[in-house]
Amino acid sequence: MRKIVLAFTLLIYTLLLSLLLYGCEREKSVSGDEFPASRVKALFIDESGVVWAGTDAGIISYWEGKWTTYKDVNKLPSGEVTDIAFQLSNFGKEIWLGTYNGAGVVGYEKDAVTSATFYTKDSSALLDNRINAVLVDAQDARWFATSGGLSIFRGSNWYSETDWDDLIGNPVISLGGKSDGWVFAGTNGLGVGRFMYDETIDGITGASYYNTDWTALPSDTILCVYVDENGHQWFGTPKGAAHHTAWETKLDWEVYSVDDGLIHNRVQAITGDNDNLVWFGTEQGVSSFDGEQWKSYTAADGLVHPSVNDIAVDAAGMLWFATDGGISIFDGTTWKNFSR
Repeated sequence: MRKIVLAFTLLIYTLLLSLLLYGCEREKSVSGDEFPASRVKALFIDESGVVWAGTDAGIISYWEGKWTTYKDVNKLPSGEVTDIAFQLSNFGKEIWLGTYNGAGVVGYEKDAVTSATFYTKDSSALLDNRINAVLVDAQDARWFATSGGLSIFRGSNWYSETDWDDLIGNPVISLGGKSDGWVFAGTNGLGVGRFMYDETIDGITGASYYNTDWTALPSDTILCVYVDENGHQWFGTPKGAAHHTAWETKLDWEVYSVDDGLIHNRVQAITGDNDNLVWFGTEQGVSSFDGEQWKSYTAADGLVHPSVNDIAVDAAGMLWFATDGGISIFDGTTWKNFSR
């Protein structure tokens, strides 16, 4: 009898262990519309059409109807991924990730991660482990907007923009870049700083700040930066969006708010689509602008969640919206949503 009880106990233990291992294995790859995250902060769509998303479940990808998570990859950053930037390096295709625990770079082929390296304040010259935005500029330098200032990684060397004393006490929260190498760093209360890596001095050169004292910016807190193909800059703020079309600080500014047709003044994401529309992701929905007319969409129209953190456009012209409740895809008429 004792042997029977022991055998039965061993069988139950084996079954429970198998279920546990199966559950862990399921966390690596989730098929179909079963979405593995709750909040999505960033989106990137590569040239192959693979969608990469920075979420509260880490980095995930979507390819051929399947969502894949990467929780067990050695040296992959853990925790919420706040931003994603692409780089084609000597090592192949890479994705740079910002998290609240540091920064990481991921090598990949299609939707499979092949390598990962992680950087923190303790293991590198990052000014702070809280990374709010990541950018790879036209000269292949990697820029990190941190809560402790601006950190730059070029080749194997690190640089930090600490000459602006105020910048250290005011976190950098957004980044955008021009094709000529200029980078626009949005801050939490100081407006926008313009920077570029200068090979002649092997360092970072800075220009004057855009702020409310010298420009038409509606706020000195810059939540997002988008630089279009013409080099014109768009800035999202808690008080609306600003459009700057000149290089001179004071000239050629336009500001848009709810009074003009924007659905909400807190603008958290901006991008342009294939039809020359500019899209604005806000705290309460999205708006598109063709230069004259506005159209807006909310959760009542099909958006999975009203708070939009990032916007991406795929090769077919489909719009992908990263929100606090998942991802929405919009083709101009119909919506498809992924949520947990």
